[in-house]
Amino acid sequence: MFKLIIQSGKEKGQIVYLTGQEITIGRESGNGLVLSDKRVSRWHARLFKEGKNYILEDLKSVNGTKVNQVSIVRQLLNPGDQIQVGEVVMVFLTKGQNDESSPQPVNSKIGQNPSSIRDSILCTNGLTVEYQISANSVSEMQARLVAEQANNALSQRLHLLYTVSNDLGSVRKLADLLNRILVLVLDIMKADRSYILLEDDESGEMVVKFVHKRPGLHDQEGMTISKTIINRVLQTGESILTSDAGADARFQQAQSVIVHGIRSTMCVPLRVKGHVLGILQVDTKDRVTGFSKDDLELLTAICNQASIAIENAKLFDNLRKANTELFEQQKQLIEAVKLSALGLMAGGMVHEIRNPLHSMSMLTEVAGDLLAAGTLSPEQTAECHRYIKSIKDKIYYCENIVKSLLQFARRKEVQMIPTNMNNAVEAALIIAQFYMIKSRVEIKKEFDVQLLKVNADPSQLQQVFLNIIVNAMDAMEGVRGTLTITSCVAFNGQVEVRFADTGHGIPADKLSEIFKPLYTTKGEGKGTGLGLSISKDIIENHKGTISVESREGHGTTFIIRLPHLVESTG
Repeated sequence: MFKLIIQSGKEKGQIVYLTGQEITIGRESGNGLVLSDKRVSRWHARLFKEGKNYILEDLKSVNGTKVNQVSIVRQLLNPGDQIQVGEVVMVFLTKGQNDESSPQPVNSKIGQNPSSIRDSILCTNGLTVEYQISANSVSEMQARLVAEQANNALSQRLHLLYTVSNDLGSVRKLADLLNRILVLVLDIMKADRSYILLEDDESGEMVVKFVHKRPGLHDQEGMTISKTIINRVLQTGESILTSDAGADARFQQAQSVIVHGIRSTMCVPLRVKGHVLGILQVDTKDRVTGFSKDDLELLTAICNQASIAIENAKLFDNLRKANTELFEQQKQLIEAVKLSALGLMAGGMVHEIRNPLHSMSMLTEVAGDLLAAGTLSPEQTAECHRYIKSIKDKIYYCENIVKSLLQFARRKEVQMIPTNMNNAVEAALIIAQFYMIKSRVEIKKEFDVQLLKVNADPSQLQQVFLNIIVNAMDAMEGVRGTLTITSCVAFNGQVEVRFADTGHGIPADKLSEIFKPLYTTKGEGKGTGLGLSISKDIIENHKGTISVESREGHGTTFIIRLPHLVESTG
């Protein structure tokens, strides 16, 4: 058999033995357990038996039903559970649990043994509930019950906070996190509305970031807040709990409280390292005394967890913004290096185009003279056709030069496609020839014609290869040198391209510096110091590696490796 021991209110000390299948609790006289507390609904809750256990169910009461300080709709009861309806607290126990061996009832009937006095009440459902009033519902038993309740409440609260912490810790985006906090708080506190205000980065004022309300709430004024309550929290740095804001002396002059009809409310600062970064507020518009001091303590503990999660989310947001800005700056640097390379080649390009233009001018003049002479002999006609074809060839040649340079210089988004590294090297060599016009360097190509493809942006690979080729030309300036370009599949399955020059080499103590931004061994005005740094970033973004081998006085070899593309056969 189970029983309820009432611990507060006018019925304090009363013991209710549960001998039937169901009992209802409320202010109405027809309930099995009648309570006089005005905060208890007429038909507040019911206890019913299911097998050997009892289930507590809230009957859509105004102020809700709690088990171990947590609001419930339906809950399986365990011995020792604390039940709260309105302001009345009672404990659910087995018959012998925490009971006195010889209870002394307060009222006794003449001619009966006082130790066995019980009053029986016949409920409207025909169920009999027995009440026994013990004279010493007593300090020892109450002390034990209070200790049990405190332990149970602490355990429930720790479990709830652990759950909330895990839940919030998994959310990284600030907007998603704020929304999740409000949903959790609204559910746990059984509030009508919840708000989060955060400090604006520019103005420094608290502004509403997210609002949430329970489904079905009729809110004619929208999600409005009381600045009076918010300002009070900001000024004092302390949480606020009010059971009826309209009757609270602190806010009686506040028009926002009156206009918005705010009743019970809790307002808690979101604080990290002593700094208030925001405020969380929950309120009800229909329920008086909807929140208790225990609720405020629980909400404060939740807000401590939420503050840390919000601070972390803001840091993640700032990190994402910084990464985006860094990526944009890197793109600008890549374009700057492209322009620098184009500047170095401008002279060679002009020379390369000027020669065919001069030839076309001469051929056009000769052909014009032949046509001006009148009737052409078959030989002269054939000669004019040769001139015209030569002019067309040179036009096509100039078009290819301009097309290659424009293709290299054009700014576009990264496009990863199956790419043959041999083709990317050839494209870089076409552009590099404008730089190598006066060079005495011989280019040797040792390509694997069956080279595996890689997943890459051809334009970016072309930029990396061009930078290495130009560096090799500079290293062999004024001497007869050789640049040997080799492609193959390395032992680990990666596609490898080597650029080996016979230049002056790099000192051993400088090898670790060459990929650092703004570092250059070239003379003033000859290099930006960004080429190799950007080339390294490009290759690493392609999931590859770039390395260097060098012996001073003997030459340098740059080695680029990229993972080969596994193409689908389906």
